Amino acid sequence: MYKKLNVNFHVVAFLLAFFYLSVHRVAFSQNIESQQKAATEAILNEINKAQPKRQGQTQREASIEAAQELAKKRMEKATTNDAKFDEAVNIFRGYYLINAFSRPAYCKKHNVSIDRFAQEFINAYRYEFEVMRLHEIKNSLPKNTAKLFDEILSKQVATEMELTAKQNNISVADYCRDMRDYAQQHVKLMDLKTRAPAVYQQLNK
Repeated sequence: MYKKLNVNFHVVAFLLAFFYLSVHRVAFSQNIESQQKAATEAILNEINKAQPKRQGQTQREASIEAAQELAKKRMEKATTNDAKFDEAVNIFRGYYLINAFSRPAYCKKHNVSIDRFAQEFINAYRYEFEVMRLHEIKNSLPKNTAKLFDEILSKQVATEMELTAKQNNISVADYCRDMRDYAQQHVKLMDLKTRAPAVYQQLNK
C-alpha cells in the first residue's frame, strides 16, 4: 500500500506546529493565551485550505508550499544568529513532538500501534533532539505551554491524517497501518534536511 499513498501532506504539520510556541514565549494571562491559541488555529486552518496556484498542483501540494513559505519567512525575519537558532528549535520542536508523540497517540485511538515508526523517527533525530533539549534548559517554556501545544498538535494530526486517508480512499486505520508496516520509508519522506534545510543547518552547525 505504501507505494500508492501520497503521504507528503504530513510535512505541513511540523512546519506549522512552531507557530504557537514562537508567539508564546512568556507567561500570558488566560485571556491572551486564548487569543494566541485562536490565532494559531486560524493560521493552521488557512494553510490547510490553501488553494492550488498552478495548473496541475493539488490542494495538498498547495498547503505544503504555503507552509514551507511561511516557515522560510520566519527564518528570514530572524536578524541575528541567536534568533535564527531559536526559530529553528521552535520548528524542530513541533516536528519532533508531532511525529514522536501526537501521531502515535492518534493512531492508537484507531487501534493501531505505530511505535515502530515513532522509534525510527526518534533514532533518526537523536542529535537534533539533544540540541533542542540543551536549548530548553537555558530557555524554559511557560508552565501551560506543553498542554496547549499538545492540543494544537493533536488537532493538526487528526486533520492531516483524515485528509490524507480521504484522498487515498482508505480508512484512517489503514493509513496508520501503512505507517506501521513501512515505518522507515515514512520517516525518510519527512526528511528534515530536505523539507526545511535552513532549520537543519541551524541545528547541525
